[in-house]
Amino acid sequence: RSHQEPNPTIMSNDSVRERPLYYVFGDGDRSTSPSSPPVLTEVGGKALSLIESAASALPVPPGLVLTIDFFDPWLRDATALPEWADFVGAGKSAGRYLCDAVKTACAKTLVPTEGQRKVLDEALEKAFGAGDPGLVAVRSSSPEEDLVGSSFAGGYDTTLGVASDDLVAAIVASFVSMFDHRVVQYKLQHNMRVDAPRIAVVVQRQIASDVSGVAFSLNPANNCYDEAVISANFGLGESVVSGIVTPDSYVVDKSKEPPTIVSKKIGEKDEAIFLVAEDGGTQKVKNDNPSAQALTDDRVLEVAALVGRVGELRGGAPLDIEWAYCGDELFLLQARPITGYFPRELCFIFK
Repeated sequence: RSHQEPNPTIMSNDSVRERPLYYVFGDGDRSTSPSSPPVLTEVGGKALSLIESAASALPVPPGLVLTIDFFDPWLRDATALPEWADFVGAGKSAGRYLCDAVKTACAKTLVPTEGQRKVLDEALEKAFGAGDPGLVAVRSSSPEEDLVGSSFAGGYDTTLGVASDDLVAAIVASFVSMFDHRVVQYKLQHNMRVDAPRIAVVVQRQIASDVSGVAFSLNPANNCYDEAVISANFGLGESVVSGIVTPDSYVVDKSKEPPTIVSKKIGEKDEAIFLVAEDGGTQKVKNDNPSAQALTDDRVLEVAALVGRVGELRGGAPLDIEWAYCGDELFLLQARPITGYFPRELCFIFK
């Protein structure tokens, strides 16, 4: 399902078609499939994955993506800054100082235009209903991110537990993160252009997770396609993704019927990150019982089944997901290709 401002158009194959400025995804009465599905160059890898997963009835929290075209006014303003001219002029020698200068200048000057504000308000109502949308998570989505062969893991900004009053600031933070030194260096190392930045932004209902983490559709330690590997901690998945704790690790043999847990390693989960429900934001707390198993065996198998379902949707390609439990409900938060593995055909050759 897509919605757009009047007359945003591009020329394509000698015809004119409207370019949506946002897409809405997720469950509920307000969610329907877009009449014209988005493409990678409109919404980026992360958002496209969420939209496709939601359309396939996977348990994706509702949300919206502000497309790359939505940010055209900001991009014009950003590339008109003297700091941008200095950055482009430095070419491949652009260092952290020049990147930070562009980020700082953009963060100080970028505000939504009247048209952008109208589109954002409409998108929020379509995604979450009238009134305050509650706490949301705001994530970047680049056309070059979360693809086979490029991951940009940790480069772009994510802001969790965002209240309505802080939403624009969080969107700005995601937008300017495409000028981050880590992103620029990654692009240079992979022969990508740094003078043509593009980004979309995902705004998604924040899940107040009790337990969360990541799951791999194959075992990254031994390249075994028959095994799923799950990492888990209490609270939000940020503690697992950022590496501030040693999470629990579970290995599931998917080839057995039924699938069987073949390994458990209970991590030293001294800390956890939880949502601050009243005011928004997050807080780091000490785990009362760090040696407790974060996931029950039944839930380990449920997460393994979810990563399997997502893998089937992607044609069996190896991937990892971010997942979360809130109460008894399991949610899919992200899905992306694994970039470092041996193809199955090579595994058979080397056996």
